[in-house]
Amino acid sequence: MIVFSSDSDKWVQDSRFVRATRSDADGRFQISGLPAGEYFAVAVDYVQDGMWNDPQYLEGRRRAAQRVLVSDGDTVALSLRLTTP
Repeated sequence: MIVFSSDSDKWVQDSRFVRATRSDADGRFQISGLPAGEYFAVAVDYVQDGMWNDPQYLEGRRRAAQRVLVSDGDTVALSLRLTTP
């Protein structure tokens, strides 16, 4: 899963507004520490190393992503469908 800011100016190397994670044994994802804001979340089968952080790659995932609003201290649960490139 990739979670990335709705603001494409924040899609930079080592950005705290872009996170990726793999699922656990139950198929669940968990990401913590995102700053408050509006994000896109997308479940993907495979991402080549380093691509999850690439602005062109993220732009391509935007249409299939789900918008989510994150507030400080929030826990947000999403149901995402797996997308393919």
